[in-house]
Amino acid sequence: MKRSKLLCLVVLALLPAIFWMNGSDSKAQGRSRSRSKLPGTISKPQEQYYRLQLKHGGQFLDADHCSTTISLNPGSDYEGGACELWRLVPNGDGWNRLQLKHGGQFLDADHCSTTISLNPGSEYEDGACELWRLVPVSR
Repeated sequence: MKRSKLLCLVVLALLPAIFWMNGSDSKAQGRSRSRSKLPGTISKPQEQYYRLQLKHGGQFLDADHCSTTISLNPGSDYEGGACELWRLVPNGDGWNRLQLKHGGQFLDADHCSTTISLNPGSEYEDGACELWRLVPVSR
């Protein structure tokens, strides 16, 4: 199996865990949003980032040295680990972008091909090559 197809499968396999973690934090985040440190000010919620871990072998989805090359890594502390930190950015209708903390680029299927890399924001096919969602699997 080609490396890019493998990485795509890894990302898709890990998305349920990300959504689950986002949902489990929503009540706590809601409480923290309503609190302010000083009277008359509003606290800005912290952006939540996650590492995407492959079950087999335990490696993490990684932007190699914070470049556009996506690979698996057993754990990196390069740039404080920011090359392995991802967040979901909702785009509507259940579609999301996966954004890397370092540099803010998005996980992208280059021109909607099987080559996976990072992109600062694609307009190709109206951005569809950067949109991901969870698809339930029937057993």
